[in-house]
Amino acid sequence: MKLLCLRQILGAILLIILISGCDVELGDPQVSTDAVPIVEGTYPVPTETSIPTDQPPPSYPLAEISFIVLVPADSPPDQAVYLSVLDEVTGLALNAQFHQMEIDDSSTIGDSRAYRITLPFTAGSILKYRYARQTESIVVAEHTPDGEPVRYRLLNVNSPGEVVDLVSRWTDTSSEHPSGRLVGRVIDKDTKQPIPNMLITAGGVQVNSDSDGVFLIEGLRPGVHNLVIYSTDGSFGTFQQGARIEADLPTLAPVELTSRSMVDVTFIVRLPDDTPPVIPIRLAGNLSQLGNSFSTLSGGISSVASEMPVLQPLPDGRFSTTLTLPSGADIHYKYTLGDGFWNAEHNQEGEFRLRNLIVPADDFILEETVETWNSSQESSITFDVQVPQNTPAGDYVSIQFNPLFGWTEPIPMWALGENRWAYVLLSPLNLPGNVSYRYCRNDQCGTADDIATPGVYGSGRSINMGELPLFYNDKVEAWIDIGQ
Repeated sequence: MKLLCLRQILGAILLIILISGCDVELGDPQVSTDAVPIVEGTYPVPTETSIPTDQPPPSYPLAEISFIVLVPADSPPDQAVYLSVLDEVTGLALNAQFHQMEIDDSSTIGDSRAYRITLPFTAGSILKYRYARQTESIVVAEHTPDGEPVRYRLLNVNSPGEVVDLVSRWTDTSSEHPSGRLVGRVIDKDTKQPIPNMLITAGGVQVNSDSDGVFLIEGLRPGVHNLVIYSTDGSFGTFQQGARIEADLPTLAPVELTSRSMVDVTFIVRLPDDTPPVIPIRLAGNLSQLGNSFSTLSGGISSVASEMPVLQPLPDGRFSTTLTLPSGADIHYKYTLGDGFWNAEHNQEGEFRLRNLIVPADDFILEETVETWNSSQESSITFDVQVPQNTPAGDYVSIQFNPLFGWTEPIPMWALGENRWAYVLLSPLNLPGNVSYRYCRNDQCGTADDIATPGVYGSGRSINMGELPLFYNDKVEAWIDIGQ
């Protein structure tokens, strides 16, 4: 109740500030804002069978960013600190890149040691990252002051520069320092209306703006934190500014955002010759309209296959979809026969393929080719299941996989008719240990299960990943929530 009252009071204060035109000092910017030149790109030119298009979108240069992080005083000095660059499309913990940082004595403040690393990133992109520390036996993650794991920090890579971050605590350390709070209100610059559901990050903490556009982040260490306000569908430009936090005091951050114009982007893709026929080809990406839930779901997955756009076949054998996307938005995406992890496209080296696009100002067509669906070897696991006659006609059947790290999100199977469904798993098949699977309806695994594998933590049916290829011909005798 106290929190609700505080939100209402702060919202009223911020509204008065905005109406009166007063400026609030947030602190020094964390990243330089010099203009970055655009260079000519080498995007594919549409063929005669493609829909007419304007000029292909530009490509952008790389910008070097120096990351400086101040770690807690109780961090062991002989243990390595890493910058972990994250891929939310595949899964935050499933395709991370770890970069070891160097001690930076020139940036050390008091008992908090500083570490530094400089890396190049695409100018105009939105970076998701966090910090980690290597102990003698495991890698420990950074945590927020209240003990929750840091999901990720955000950085708008405008141009070359540096960002300074403060780690509040690690998995195995405590948080004993003064703290302040950051409170703000996000409104549309043109309409002056509040913008709800904006993703706000500072100091490793994530919150969302409420229906009045108000947000509150508490427990931040004193110092300057990089405040980023991000639109999960890309419809508003990204706000970024240093926010100076004082102990036991609020920092006010009224923010106005400008909406982006929308353009039509047509994706045309050529698939490998060995792609199974008559199956949905989906587009997985980092925006909400590309299936990103912006939350940690089962097994560390963030995307939901059933929420991704499905491509349609063209007469020449390729597939296509046209999406209306915000101009200037940073799009990370991949083609998939499942979600961002299962059956997603790979390169010839067996690595996950993740594409990047800064949406230009005009409508355009992008022609691309999937190299392979396979992660290591050309093999597969085929699932063919017969379901009960009383399965509701409007329902679809899903398959869910449980690798070493737990059940991941369900994936819709492919209807073959007469209560028969199928799925062919192509990747990744180079996982350690065995994998389990189970069937459910409408992605509701845990509540609408096969009666043989019920429950949120059910054990499922076992797959021996060392005996490939495999073919499973299964039968669901009954659904747990319907019965025989």
